[in-house]
Amino acid sequence: MKQAVMTPGVKSKYSDEQIKKLFDKGFSMLSNSDKEDSPNYKLRNLKGVISQEDVWIIEDAQAVTLLLPSEY
Repeated sequence: MKQAVMTPGVKSKYSDEQIKKLFDKGFSMLSNSDKEDSPNYKLRNLKGVISQEDVWIIEDAQAVTLLLPSEY
């Protein structure tokens, strides 16, 4: 299983409960393929999960990362 991590911006902006919701929804979204996916990289926007702000989840070869657009 890949490591699940978050950027400092996500950690400071959202509560632990909100972060759990973001990861839960993000993992669910990442389990479905998308035409934009590459073999080593997947990106999903979690806007609307806990707020109308953009939060991204990225899966690459090393980890699954939650981040804000400004940290991309």
